[in-house]
Amino acid sequence: MKKFFYFFLFCCSSFTIADINKTPCDWYNTGQTLYKDEKLKDAYTAWLIAYYQACRDNNLMVSKAAQKGLAQLSEELDEKPEIESRLRLIDACGNFTGFIPFWLWCLISLILFGFLCEILILWGTKRIRLLLIFSLAWLLLQVPIIGLYKYNTIKRGIIINSGVELLSGPDKVYSARCRVGCGDQGIITQERDGWCLIHTQSGKGWVNKNFLVQVGCLQ
Repeated sequence: MKKFFYFFLFCCSSFTIADINKTPCDWYNTGQTLYKDEKLKDAYTAWLIAYYQACRDNNLMVSKAAQKGLAQLSEELDEKPEIESRLRLIDACGNFTGFIPFWLWCLISLILFGFLCEILILWGTKRIRLLLIFSLAWLLLQVPIIGLYKYNTIKRGIIINSGVELLSGPDKVYSARCRVGCGDQGIITQERDGWCLIHTQSGKGWVNKNFLVQVGCLQ
């Protein structure tokens, strides 16, 4: 029910979904699960995020455990994996499906649209009440469809370098509202000239792509 509530808020606002975040401990446990499943590159990414978040929160126990896991993986892997610019969302919040899967929402929308066309062809404007009901139902159905699409294609960022200036961004024309630091995470809304505009809980600012681990859910 809580997840559905966050989804409803997300349909109304672009950034409330940033509140759904994993803790360093969650990321470390995710890495352990992926390591057991022999998904080594995904485990490396999860532990990397856990390490930087734990450093930010001064959580020595998790940071040391993540560092140990990273060292072990570096030995097992032939080469240190490069963090891709768009990583699959590793169980950070999952794909919201609610009570009906995304593809079924689209199918229902298509069927309703077909009924609308059939009513117009057969009766024209004679059944105006029926036409209005189906039109309203079809329009209301677009809200969760758009929200689901936004949710499933959202991109996040974890800052892995504390050297972020207050005045940063393309041509250094944007002044950040806050000093976003190492371990901060949020939603990426723009990408330009090697910079990403990231919205965190405390504010927003332009961050160099090299200072980010970008996490996104690919369709």
